[in-house]
Amino acid sequence: MIRITGTVKTLRDMMTPVEAIADECRLNISPEGLGVKVVDPANIAITDLNLPKEVFHEGEYTVDESLQVGLDVINYLSLFKDAGDNERAEINIEQYEEKGVQKHRLILKIADIFKQTLTLMNPDEIRKEIKIPLLTLRAEIEVSKEFLKRCFDMAVRAGDYIRMQAIDKPNIRPLFIIEAGDDVRKFKAELTTGVEITAESPEVRLKSLFSLDYLCGIVEAIGDGEIITMHLDNDMPLKLDFKVLDHGRASVMIAPRIESE
Repeated sequence: MIRITGTVKTLRDMMTPVEAIADECRLNISPEGLGVKVVDPANIAITDLNLPKEVFHEGEYTVDESLQVGLDVINYLSLFKDAGDNERAEINIEQYEEKGVQKHRLILKIADIFKQTLTLMNPDEIRKEIKIPLLTLRAEIEVSKEFLKRCFDMAVRAGDYIRMQAIDKPNIRPLFIIEAGDDVRKFKAELTTGVEITAESPEVRLKSLFSLDYLCGIVEAIGDGEIITMHLDNDMPLKLDFKVLDHGRASVMIAPRIESE
């Protein structure tokens, strides 16, 4: 049996970090919780999403078998259209046979009144899960979702790419800088709180360039009021760690754009 119940907001928002980079994914279901590892079609962004059963209140996560299914994320999220955030919702996943082939379908009930069915995809038809690289990134910056969104909203009016820098010099506080734009229009933000740099040399400057398209989509998928931990290094992927709902976690990596000298 696979039955997951919660509010519309919980069952909808648990998949928004995936929607930010991919239209479909392999959804791993186990008695311990849900998990997704997905890469976008252009191989620029990776999302690693972990939703332990504690995300759902006691008695609301009933899973007695492990299963991997293919999920059309866009279709899944559209099931919640016109539903109120606090309405009660229930997901059941059932197996059935069609022309001798075993398939699965997701059944969503809302407020014990409305019922919708979504045929799940064969996971073999979806790109294989990518191995998440283990990176050592020397700069760690803690920022709020609201701060980062404000930066991106202003930066996107100045250019398509954003440069992030972390600077550490003797006798001054570590500095985090976000810049975008060209000779016509520029944006810049500086932050000295929540910045930590681990390096052996007494002076270090770490910087990388990233696409704003990806970053704007990802920050929209993060819940209001959440704190984001960003990990940065020279011409290395940017890693963003953040909480999903009350007990879930997501890590997103964005590949850098390498600047030509």
